[in-house]
Amino acid sequence: MNILGFILGKKDSLEAIPASSFDFSNLLPFLEQEGAFVIYGTGREIKSFYRRANAVEGTKQLLIKKFAILTGEVDKLITAIPLDSREVLDSALAHLCLAKRPSFEKRLMIGVFRILNQPLLYRFVFRRQFCLVVNKETETLFSFLLQGLNIRDIKLSFSIYKSSGKFVVPLFNSETGENIGYAKIYASKKDSEHYGKTEARALRFLKQFPFKSAEVPSVLLSNYFGDNLVTVISSKNGLRNFKSVSNEHIEWIKELAKETGVKELFKDSSFAIVIKGEMELIKNKIGKDDFWIVNQLYEEAVKSLSDKEFIFSFTNRDFDYHELLHHKDGNLVIDWEYAHAKFPPLFDVYSLLLSEGARGNGDYVEMHVRNLEATFFRENRKTSEIVVNFLRKWGIKKDDAYFVFLFFLVDRLYLSLYVGSYRNSEPANSEIAVQFLKKIHNEPKYQENWLLYKK
Repeated sequence: MNILGFILGKKDSLEAIPASSFDFSNLLPFLEQEGAFVIYGTGREIKSFYRRANAVEGTKQLLIKKFAILTGEVDKLITAIPLDSREVLDSALAHLCLAKRPSFEKRLMIGVFRILNQPLLYRFVFRRQFCLVVNKETETLFSFLLQGLNIRDIKLSFSIYKSSGKFVVPLFNSETGENIGYAKIYASKKDSEHYGKTEARALRFLKQFPFKSAEVPSVLLSNYFGDNLVTVISSKNGLRNFKSVSNEHIEWIKELAKETGVKELFKDSSFAIVIKGEMELIKNKIGKDDFWIVNQLYEEAVKSLSDKEFIFSFTNRDFDYHELLHHKDGNLVIDWEYAHAKFPPLFDVYSLLLSEGARGNGDYVEMHVRNLEATFFRENRKTSEIVVNFLRKWGIKKDDAYFVFLFFLVDRLYLSLYVGSYRNSEPANSEIAVQFLKKIHNEPKYQENWLLYKK
């Protein structure tokens, strides 16, 4: 998906022109013919283009938006931020730190630049830039968003981040820098159906509950622009990341389960039907020998839990600790693309603890298999205390929680195989689940070491 072509309403082709070779005498006829196009070049060249284009007579219907390319190329964009004003750039850099969580050194550099934020420096600091040049009468993502959000009196700016199966586009007021929200633009119909529509439904459902420990965003817009779903989610100004798993995360999971949960026998639950369906789909996606092992563990879990009662609630399903954000008035829980009703709330507990686990260098699969083992099957005081606290609250035995963990691994395997682009589009994520399930099957010590902690 060429994101700039999509933004400009050009599904099949995108006219990208070097700023150094642009013919200004042909600006208006070319714009009338094309409707919109892209100019790219160095910071100096883009500044010169911007000044000269705005000096051409008869450009009342001309809209020019300047961006800095941080990663990628103009035709394969990964990260870009707007250069419309000091206020917009400051907000865009703050959001960049929130979304991308750069290293300490990069955060320090960004912080220094935010203090020294002067337009005169932009061409030197941001060496690669581009402009979107648009006839205001042309149907583009700009007009689509302004109409859909009913904010025609606001000038719109945005950043662009390439993500897993989509582009994330934080939206800003061009004059004040205020964060309006963020758009998610899904790259395919499959992603639109599985992610975009799931998140929109989840957020609308959750808005009916009077949560106290956190709130969820509002859906401002969810509609198709061309063939791609665009979902716009509300945000808050001044959001900050948590540095690790906190009591706020724990209280949120408890409250979500309390407000949306029901107690059912496993064999009578809709979850039993869903996880069985996932197994049917997994069967067609992995090798026969691997499936035999996965199925053995699945059947063992079903047999052990069938006549037992559990709470099944609305779950995030992949609750990374970074998905709870703090602001001056409370907390905000984002990213509901995998959400599911009547799932085990322990899924959110397990994914939360895994998100904090140690990583390291080396093979991707081996690294994450080690993280699974270190989090749940080696002596780990934090994991043990947090999980046991939930087990007591929900009346679940430790051994039963182990079998729920097997379902959790099956579900992650399903997400990576069937839904198509589990976190960061790593195809190796399915291999992680398979490898760890094989370890559990082949080495009985794993069940013995479940939630191991010696006081």
